[in-house]
Amino acid sequence: MRFSTYIVQCSDESFYTGITSRLEKRIDEHNSESYPKSYCHSRRPVKLVFVRKFRRAMEAISFEKQIKRWSRAKKIALINNDIEKLKELAQCRNESHYKNYIPPKTRSAATVTMSVAETDPTMPVKVRLRSP
Repeated sequence: MRFSTYIVQCSDESFYTGITSRLEKRIDEHNSESYPKSYCHSRRPVKLVFVRKFRRAMEAISFEKQIKRWSRAKKIALINNDIEKLKELAQCRNESHYKNYIPPKTRSAATVTMSVAETDPTMPVKVRLRSP
């Protein structure tokens, strides 16, 4: 049995992501009166805009969960098969991300050594200057 992770575009331009083993039947269900409390019911008709097939249900479920966490822009890039845009949108832009990290300014070795020497005058002073 093959499983599909799919994205449908609703009439209000929103996206719904799901998984199924019977894609055609599931799309018909989205467009029918079958589930009046579902997300898609009040946003009909829906149209299939993306599908990826998997051999195992867990693979399809995992991919569905991943997509559901994505931004609208990233979903659109996936739908359009725009791999470069997907890569760009996948980059972390948080200040705390390692690529954006700027280390705090640290005291130079000379300053640290002088601070120790000032507190204990009997300690020999060894000054090493590092170039910035």
